[in-house]
Amino acid sequence: MKASRDYLEEALSKIGDCSDAEKARQMKFSPQAMSFYRSGERKMDDFACIMVARVLGLDPMEIIAACQEEREKSEERREFWKDFRKTLGVQVVASLTLGAMTMTAAPEAKASSNNPLKPPMTNVYYV
Repeated sequence: MKASRDYLEEALSKIGDCSDAEKARQMKFSPQAMSFYRSGERKMDDFACIMVARVLGLDPMEIIAACQEEREKSEERREFWKDFRKTLGVQVVASLTLGAMTMTAAPEAKASSNNPLKPPMTNVYYV
């Protein structure tokens, strides 16, 4: 699983070629905070996690959970966040799979309704 800094670095590279100060400004946090997050001196707060998630097009909870896991002092709580992240990952994969199946099924359904060998039913008779 990714570390919180990995998400931040990915977001910063996605923003493109501009200064770190400009990247921080675009993400709505101070250059100093970004420096602390990148160095690992501090973990991102929830707001920073949400801004990173927006840039990456991810569920913010994925990044928030990564930060929570890293900041926990209790092994039991770290395990909780690790398990939570796994569960969250499974849900994301299931959603993506369902979405992909829906998108691939739609053209087939449309094609079958326009099948010239099987004319559409236009007449209905009541007895």
